[in-house]
Amino acid sequence: LCMQNLEWERMMMALGSVVACDRLLAQAIDYTSTRQAFGRPVSKFQTTRHLLANLATETEAARALCYATLWRLHKGENVTKEASMCKVFACELANRVADRCLQLHGGYGYMMEYDVQRSWRDLRLNTIGGGTTEIMLEIISKLMGL
Repeated sequence: LCMQNLEWERMMMALGSVVACDRLLAQAIDYTSTRQAFGRPVSKFQTTRHLLANLATETEAARALCYATLWRLHKGENVTKEASMCKVFACELANRVADRCLQLHGGYGYMMEYDVQRSWRDLRLNTIGGGTTEIMLEIISKLMGL
């Protein structure tokens, strides 16, 4: 029972990170679509488009991993390894998304008027709370028989 509570906690942190990625990507798309550089929106630069496309792809992968694990957890299966994987993947991704989206905002990314600055700070907790990334990797590796 105790381990199942830890699995739920890890899943909630992972899902919260996926939602944060969705929000950050939406904000970055909105900002880069309106912010002009060299006479055109920043979103029209291939580097920006590819960065956002890659982050969106990784976000969907995190969501799929979380949903599959939640389904198994709901059915009562032991998903200790998979819940730990979800937490590592989604929480580390959220930090990367926040960092890249802040970068897309340029200097404005640090301004209090933009939510990305707070997400960039606050999402660090997800890789620490509920078991650090390093602890999650230790759990995963042991359950892999390593």
